Amino acid sequence: MRLLILYIFAGTLLVPKTQGQTPSCTSHPTDPGAQFLNSFVLTVTISSGSSFFSDNTNCQSHNEVCVWLMSDGSQDYVVDVAHTTFTGECGEVDLTPLSNLLDLISSAAVEEGIILGYPPCTGTTSSTDTVEVLTTSCAERSGTGAGTTFDACDSIWCKRVYEVKCIEGVPTVTELPGVNSNCTGTPSSCEEGCGDT
Repeated sequence: MRLLILYIFAGTLLVPKTQGQTPSCTSHPTDPGAQFLNSFVLTVTISSGSSFFSDNTNCQSHNEVCVWLMSDGSQDYVVDVAHTTFTGECGEVDLTPLSNLLDLISSAAVEEGIILGYPPCTGTTSSTDTVEVLTTSCAERSGTGAGTTFDACDSIWCKRVYEVKCIEGVPTVTELPGVNSNCTGTPSSCEEGCGDT
């Protein structure tokens, strides 16, 4: 279990630009009844120290995040690794397992999603919400550095689960145990995308 407290300093996190429904956000991968809310492009700095708050800004991943409203009122974020791109000097990508990259991307997606109001955390009230981030469970890596691409090896999705507590406009994010699968039955060239929660 990991605890992340979101502190917003000027210039640390930029409010991402929403872009509405795009071709990669046409349907929720596991629940056809989910209602599309919005999408945004997430940029995460990748460093050998595994921190997206690093001063090293040479390598960045760019990911489309699709936000869905579920029937129970919770929100799902979907990150399809097949749409992940990299820019900069990205030797770190070659050394970082896919599951670690998706851990970074998932945590950053939740933090930026809160800034956009998914879920909202404003005012003087307190609330607790659950956000699930769905990512590819198994993918094959091609290329190196900024030219790295991933293709899903199956249609199974991992769930990284986060509890968002909002106390008087200040969010605290805690990662909870998720739903994992493995690459059993896929080619040996496929990498695990699930975290170790």
